[in-house]
Amino acid sequence: MFVMTNKECFSTPQWVIIKEKLAELPDEKATMLNATSFRNPTMMLIISIFAGYIGVDRFMLGHVGLGIGKLLVSVLLGWTVVGLAWWVVDIFLIQKATYEYNLKKFNESILI
Repeated sequence: MFVMTNKECFSTPQWVIIKEKLAELPDEKATMLNATSFRNPTMMLIISIFAGYIGVDRFMLGHVGLGIGKLLVSVLLGWTVVGLAWWVVDIFLIQKATYEYNLKKFNESILI
């Protein structure tokens, strides 16, 4: 059930690790894991394209420092080369960061 509902939230190499951990997982932790929500990498990419310039994407992934940095750069510098470059680079990096965020959240939820 977990695999079917969250297949797009993890990268292919991560699924090898996840399937091994799911096989050993007790039922009470599996129930708690199913209640955990993960970020969709495609949705995070869309958010990064439209609102990433002000750091919304990084705030959503818990990267408060990067979110504040992007927000300050966009407010203080506006549409400058620095702000645009950071935004464009982050568009390419946000999906990998989302996969890492989801794996971290997965590991935290099975350890509780």
